[in-house]
Amino acid sequence: MLLLTVSSILNAGHKRKPLPSVDAVLIVAPHPDDDIIGCGGAIMHHTQDGAHVTHLYMTSGDAVSRNKRSLPLAHKREKEAKRGAKRLGVDDLIFLREPDSALRSSKKLVRKVAHLIKELQTNIVYIPHAHDDHADHKETHKIVLQAIKSLKAQEKPLVLAYEVWTPLREVTHCVDISTSIKHKLNALAEHKSQIADINYIEAVKALNRYRGILESRTDYAECFKHIKE
Repeated sequence: MLLLTVSSILNAGHKRKPLPSVDAVLIVAPHPDDDIIGCGGAIMHHTQDGAHVTHLYMTSGDAVSRNKRSLPLAHKREKEAKRGAKRLGVDDLIFLREPDSALRSSKKLVRKVAHLIKELQTNIVYIPHAHDDHADHKETHKIVLQAIKSLKAQEKPLVLAYEVWTPLREVTHCVDISTSIKHKLNALAEHKSQIADINYIEAVKALNRYRGILESRTDYAECFKHIKE
């Protein structure tokens, strides 16, 4: 008879890969704050490891209704993004200013993203996972994969998907963010326009605590899924 202890069952799910040491990282976010929610700890890990990290925002999160956008809100959210990224050691931010809540793939947009990946000599690109429960997140995933598909084999980066609205069902990589969780939450706190109505800070802290305990045996962790072509 095969006897399985609770410890052995839990340990079976902990063969997660660490984040590789690389030179260039691209964080692709549908809106300002998604980058920090999904991979703020990984961002700090890469910057401390000496990598050049760039944040690419598909939209500026300026929708006030389905068909109406606010330029003052866009300016405010871009400023929040800059302050938040700075807390993680990043000052290279790119805003594409595509329509918020109406993001759509196009040949022009795909070419633009592909050019950035190539120009930055990106080793790792982070994107929302395919089933994250927001249309802009799903579309961002699709756009980036289309862009990568157009690249030559030697130009294609490692693609890691992060979680924002919907937890990943499968994870392949984990990073211990126990020493950087406070920095991550402080960076997220810079997005005052967003945390005023929804307590993202407590939600993110709880998710990272859950991932730390169950996936990496640490206090806090972020988890990702390797997306293969």
